[in-house]
Amino acid sequence: MLPPPSSPLGPLKLDKVFIEYDSPQLFTCKDATGSHFLAVHAFEDEQSDQWIYVRLSTRRLRQLKQGHLDLYDAFRKAESGHIDIVYFKDGFFNRIETTRSDEIRNDIMPERHTFLTSIIRPIQKIDSASNYATLSNDSYEFEDLDAGRVLAIASESAPMWEISPVVIDYLKRMRTPVHVAAERSHRVVADIVLKQAESAVNVPLAALGALLATTQRLVDALGQPPSGGMRGPIGSALAQWTKLDAVAPFPSSFGIRVETRETSMFGDTGGQRAVELMVSLIAIRDESVLRAALENVHKRALLHYKMFVKAVAKTGSDLNFSAGVPGTPSILEASMRANEAEAVYQWLDSVVQKDDADITFEGRLVGVSLKSRTFLLENEKESYEGRIAEECLKEVDQKRVNMMHVAIIGVRTELNEATGEEYQRYTLKKISALDDEQPQ
Repeated sequence: MLPPPSSPLGPLKLDKVFIEYDSPQLFTCKDATGSHFLAVHAFEDEQSDQWIYVRLSTRRLRQLKQGHLDLYDAFRKAESGHIDIVYFKDGFFNRIETTRSDEIRNDIMPERHTFLTSIIRPIQKIDSASNYATLSNDSYEFEDLDAGRVLAIASESAPMWEISPVVIDYLKRMRTPVHVAAERSHRVVADIVLKQAESAVNVPLAALGALLATTQRLVDALGQPPSGGMRGPIGSALAQWTKLDAVAPFPSSFGIRVETRETSMFGDTGGQRAVELMVSLIAIRDESVLRAALENVHKRALLHYKMFVKAVAKTGSDLNFSAGVPGTPSILEASMRANEAEAVYQWLDSVVQKDDADITFEGRLVGVSLKSRTFLLENEKESYEGRIAEECLKEVDQKRVNMMHVAIIGVRTELNEATGEEYQRYTLKKISALDDEQPQ
């Protein structure tokens, strides 16, 4: 767990994780100067959660990675002669104590002769844990299961659906709450859970995939400032803060934990605001309240929220979305039933059918087809093509092709449901030759 930037260690950025369970347990990190620290989760009880940090030179780090230095000596024989013990209480930073490295209690130290090369085990060992878990299905009751053996299984990367229901039950009770995980990792963390009626356990794969894809696109859109145009993709500088990674499936349910890829160590960088807005939108049922809420976000967020609620409805499941953000000591949570998602989608679809805006355009009428009701106008800088409005058909029929005209064109932004890409649909509403009276 990283201390906040205001701590005596200064701002730290996660570098390499060697052991992870709910959050990084053994890892390296860097400070603002590029210097490395090795950190290990040493001790946890009802009073505090303790982590040991030791500064490493490049040479020392290389020795550690190559197996020439064990973890015990990396801390006990610190190059500077001291280590920092970082204390957390109830998931939040408490204090840092600096002490001589040769005075650390052995009971919170890594065992002697434990090397990184032996900790990072080959992937083949997964099979043994998976087989044990499967065979244990009928052999244990929860209260008889040895916690140490359960944790040994949990440390392996065995797929959750292969693990005994007994072990699954234990793991579900051990899962770290999202707000605690967020504080520990300095990332926004969210749980996306689908619950079906009558304990059904099947969700269409395509529907599940669509839900995850639309979740990412919605968070990207909500991360944008409310002002700003619709043209062009979301900038990469902003998108890096809203990019989500799936970090763990939920045992025995259709649920996935996701977190922002980048750490949020210096306050809200877009991802936090986006997830907070997403939770608030999911909780709204009243159309007037939802309309007001969508007026305070970027225009493209309306389109992506429409696709998101449609994806929820197609799963046939009720959605529970809970999130934790660094620095917030409570869980942000909202839920939506499948039928509610369908109702919200129908309302949003009617709103989206309206044009975003009308533009006035001067250009040459290149082509027109009354049969297909299409037009093409262009000038030296840009061109517009699309449908001709019903009320404009007679007007267009009287205009000469290849002449300069001034037109009023309705613009509506829509989404490609398969790719999530945005595109503009244009409708010709009024047109007149430049020497005629301009359309009003």
